[in-house]
Amino acid sequence: MKDQPELLLGCLHSPSVAAGGGMNNKSASQRISAAPAREVRRRSSSGPVQWDPAEERLFPSSDGRPMADNTWQARAMVQTHHCLEQHFRHRQDVAVCIDLLVYYLDGGMTRSVAPDVFVAIGCGKRHRMTYKAWEEGGPPDFVLEVASPNAVHKDLADKSTIYARMGVREYWMFDPMGSLLDPRLQGFELVEGSYRELEELDRRGVDLARYSPVLELEFHLRGDGLRIWDLRTAEYLRTLRNAARAEMAAKRVSHEEARRRRAAERELRHEADRRRAAARVSHEEGRRRRAAERELRHEADRRRAAERERLELERMVRELRSKLTPEQDEGCPPGSACP
Repeated sequence: MKDQPELLLGCLHSPSVAAGGGMNNKSASQRISAAPAREVRRRSSSGPVQWDPAEERLFPSSDGRPMADNTWQARAMVQTHHCLEQHFRHRQDVAVCIDLLVYYLDGGMTRSVAPDVFVAIGCGKRHRMTYKAWEEGGPPDFVLEVASPNAVHKDLADKSTIYARMGVREYWMFDPMGSLLDPRLQGFELVEGSYRELEELDRRGVDLARYSPVLELEFHLRGDGLRIWDLRTAEYLRTLRNAARAEMAAKRVSHEEARRRRAAERELRHEADRRRAAARVSHEEGRRRRAAERELRHEADRRRAAERERLELERMVRELRSKLTPEQDEGCPPGSACP
């Protein structure tokens, strides 16, 4: 909701300029062309941020004003930023920013404005100190201003003119308090250099709905809140509260799944122990059975040996008897008469 007074590139240190001293467009253009080209750094989250004090003096990252004037405005800004950032989290070419100073060129002069929430498509997802339109390849594509009593008139008049001159394709306004804008949710698209209001949609259970062609999302006014409808999934984008609830539910589900997995693993271990015990019992029974079978075989061998010995003895007896006379066979001594 804040915009910064116009600044001349390369002349921020001049007391006359800071105090509102004038400079013609030719001189400003010469200073702009003479400014050294800066490489756009893609800052990695794994290392320290290379902060440039000279860059900060030339393009301040803060205008010294608070992000929001009240809790209604702050909540609407944070919720909308969260929803859009989560929605585009897999799009590496989309930047979603909140209360970030946007620097742009206007007639050879460098000006700045701080949209409450904006989306820039095609510029890349990375951390930024500021957004310089000439380095990013153009202005933001979508801007949302959340109305507050201190800036609602500026949003309606000055901001729409600024964003139209910048070339912002869509400009939206939302009134979280319900007493500053009528209707509370307004959306405009840039057509031939001026903004044309986006049509209202007829949606059941929704107080007011409008479609964003740039984001391919619907913005719904429901009660006191602004919700964003994803046409592809047919679901509302998750707010911080819903995301927290979903995260807690996911944690509960994850905890329950982990508990069940641990119980299943314990049961598998117990089952493995039972199988190993059963295998040991089976092995012992097998060993005993094999020992008993060996004993039976030995017993059968002994019986067969005894049977062979008995048969051999009977054979020997028969042979002896066959060699004896009848008297000898009956037990009479030789040379004696048996009765």
